Amino acid sequence: MDFLRTRGLGWCAGTSVFVPGGDALFLTIERRFGDGPVSRAEVARPDQLRPHIARAAAFSARFVLERVRAAAEALGLVGLPAAILGSGHRLLAANPLLEAHIPERFRDRLDRFSFVDATTDKLFGDALGRIAARVGGGVQSIPLPAGKGRDAAVVHVLPIRGAAHDVFSAATAIVLVTPMTPGAAPSQQLLEGLFDLTPAEARVARAIADGDNIEKIAQGSGIARETVRAQLKNIFAKAGTHRQAELVRLFSGRWSGPREPSRFSR
Repeated sequence: MDFLRTRGLGWCAGTSVFVPGGDALFLTIERRFGDGPVSRAEVARPDQLRPHIARAAAFSARFVLERVRAAAEALGLVGLPAAILGSGHRLLAANPLLEAHIPERFRDRLDRFSFVDATTDKLFGDALGRIAARVGGGVQSIPLPAGKGRDAAVVHVLPIRGAAHDVFSAATAIVLVTPMTPGAAPSQQLLEGLFDLTPAEARVARAIADGDNIEKIAQGSGIARETVRAQLKNIFAKAGTHRQAELVRLFSGRWSGPREPSRFSR
């Protein structure tokens, strides 16, 4: 009523084509409202073209899926477990590094890709909701606790927008997993990147990982305890935890991502 009728349109002939991946293509041919409804004889002409349109849509969708799968495999080559989500945040493709965690840590469900850990899945669902609503716009980092012989990890949820659709058309988000194995605590710079912390918050997080309490952090930094508490509250929110002990367990690991390649090889 607001768009078509104001432009003199209002009648149409339409069809739907279901393509691989569970999506559907809806094609409509608009007609001027003053010309009246579309007759059966007029619909018969585009009906002759529909099989060709359906085949073209199916081939196009298949090419898109292969392109998405190739991108997931490429992320695996640099050591990153990755999943690419499509319509409804369902799983379009995953590389073997991520598939190795299904179903112990991840679930490929009909409603959406999900996590077995309830706390992580709640944060993941909130991140997907912000992507769908186009709120926040940035990468969301979510902690994934250790369990069943699996090391703790950090999950990064990257929205697919703008020029990224040139490569990831039909995709809505990429899920990357950065494993953290037992050892020395991550550096301050790494904590900033993994959990979207400010430099000041990362310093507090690093001190917490080293076992310091609020009093010691405040004295060592020359700032008020209330300031440290406020920074710690922000860290809790960004890391998805509620207690200081949980932060210590989460941060008491070292990054085990891909090594930086040498500049040249022969």
